[in-house]
Formats: sequence, structure tokens, C-alpha cells
Amino acid sequence: MNIPPLNTATIHAILSGELPDNTVNALVLQSLGFRYDETCQTWDPSGADPAWQGEAGIPHVIENRSDSVKLTRSIASENKQLLKEVLGFQGYKITN
Repeated sequence: MNIPPLNTATIHAILSGELPDNTVNALVLQSLGFRYDETCQTWDPSGADPAWQGEAGIPHVIENRSDSVKLTRSIASENKQLLKEVLGFQGYKITN
């Protein structure tokens, strides 16, 4: 699996919708401590934070609202505005 580095350019690509959902989810999993096993083509949770190693399986923060909510709640409150403050992200707009 080819996972891009998590840097400012990648974050901008995520926010602008340039990266596929599976790549974004892979970045999240990697950041949570999961490691991709190329041989088995599966995610290994053994290095992940114990809060993410539960019986629910591998999280899918893009397609599963409960995983997304859990991720959002795990971010320390002092870090929740970093996208706006550091990268100038103004939020998403819903259009028809």
C-alpha cells in the first residue's frame, strides 16, 4: 500500500478532496499506530492505542460515523482548531 507522508501538502490534498477515501483512512490508521502488513494485505492493530484495538475491528473513519466521532472526541480540545489556525481551513460547504 502506498501511503503518502502526513505533511502540510497531504493535509491540503485531504481537505480539497484530492485523495481517495481509502488513502485518507490509511493515513488515519497509520497515525493511530496500526501497521499495514503487505504479505497478508491487512492492518495489524498490535501497535495501536488500546482504545482502538477493541472488538469493533479496524476503524473506517470515512465511511463509519461512529469511528469518525470517536476519532474527533480523541483529539485534545486545545488541538481542535489547528486546521483553521495553522492551515487556514474555513470548513466544508454543502452544495447541491
